[in-house]
Amino acid sequence: MGAEREMFDHLLDQDAERVPLPQLEQALVEIASGPINMMWLQEWHDWFHYLLGRLVPRSQEKEIYEYLVENLVTAFLSLYPRGIVGEPYAGFRSDILRTLAVCNMDASLWKDGEIRVGAMLWESKDGRQVKNCRTICGDFSCLMFFCMKYLDAAQIADWVSSAFRIGCPHWRAQLMIWLIGVHEMLTGRIAQPSQFPEPCDTDLSPSWGWSHVINGGYFESNGSGYVVLDFIPSANLATFNRAIREAITEQLFFDWLDGFQKHAHLKDKLFELPGRFADIYLSARPQR
Repeated sequence: MGAEREMFDHLLDQDAERVPLPQLEQALVEIASGPINMMWLQEWHDWFHYLLGRLVPRSQEKEIYEYLVENLVTAFLSLYPRGIVGEPYAGFRSDILRTLAVCNMDASLWKDGEIRVGAMLWESKDGRQVKNCRTICGDFSCLMFFCMKYLDAAQIADWVSSAFRIGCPHWRAQLMIWLIGVHEMLTGRIAQPSQFPEPCDTDLSPSWGWSHVINGGYFESNGSGYVVLDFIPSANLATFNRAIREAITEQLFFDWLDGFQKHAHLKDKLFELPGRFADIYLSARPQR
């Protein structure tokens, strides 16, 4: 946008595995915002796919505010607004769903079935884990939306079931507050990530790194011009809503509460949030 075009020479000077995070995040932000705000360029597409496979192993690295996975997801959403179509090679979609989509399941982030808090979820400052269990984490939120958008509708129910089967209380607390935060999107009151509240205004914003640029409008690679598209395909959204309604039961809710009692920060700091969750997802359940 300036008089002189900015070049990312550092991406040529060293392997992507060693490029400092701030430089990677800057490049990914440019790739993410370009097809939404200006035009579609082949070089953004090519550079993203060059970086993608090299950065998935670094996806849970964090410099200050955001995990790298958040910017990877935002750039991917910008380049693939209609789903994973126009694959750069045969099998690309399968590779993405087996890597980026599930990078938070990497064994290094878990121990004995429990999340390593600080390796993913919430923040780590000065080597100390900050267990702010009332905050929706960008790394969790972006990958939930990624799967909701890019899985086939027929795959959504199994994916939701698997997410609810994870027994870790920290995972369950995050899933609970994320479902509170995304309720307006699930019910259609908002449609795009750009409409999420700012994280500085509420802990329950399901936004993530640069998700505010995802506003529904895109310049496409086929030269068709500027189009406006749904963020989540309607079939996927409907299937997701049915699946969570089937998964959320009173027994599950009380199991979650029992698990929260095992960790003082969950027990003492969630306060009214379990009640809000119950009001939204249990009070509205149809009577049998």
